[in-house]
Amino acid sequence: MVDCQVNSVASIFPFLKQKDMAIKAEEIMMGNWVSIPNYFRNDEDRLMQVKGLSEDNTLELSDGKIRTIRQCKDVDAVVISEDILLKCGFERKGRLYQMEFFPFSIDFVNDDTYLDDAPIPDHYALHFNGATFSHPRMVYLHQLQNLYYSLTGTHLTFKP
Repeated sequence: MVDCQVNSVASIFPFLKQKDMAIKAEEIMMGNWVSIPNYFRNDEDRLMQVKGLSEDNTLELSDGKIRTIRQCKDVDAVVISEDILLKCGFERKGRLYQMEFFPFSIDFVNDDTYLDDAPIPDHYALHFNGATFSHPRMVYLHQLQNLYYSLTGTHLTFKP
């Protein structure tokens, strides 16, 4: 089960600034979703999936209809929001968002994570077979996708 308690991007990540949304090339994996800013020159971003990577940080991207090539520096990370979680298959249960995948669970909370009654700021808890581990808080969809892939060996489904 993956658990997320979310109000808004601003309440979860008040430190997040637009400039912070640049994605790091070493974090990109095949299947990740990224945002192309101002894609149609109308100030709207376009979400696209990484279909190919090259050593010079060139990305082959597609949304299922359009294919394009961009440099990594020209795409942004997608901030995790309620809408993004729902499009990843999470179910909303009050202020909680859940996705079950045995034997893991992840808790996203608005405040500090606690391990052994000690607060750990800006971290979330990862539960595996009854053990709890602390991990830096995820902000972006590709981080969630990469963690999910690392834990399950399968890609997290995202339906834009």
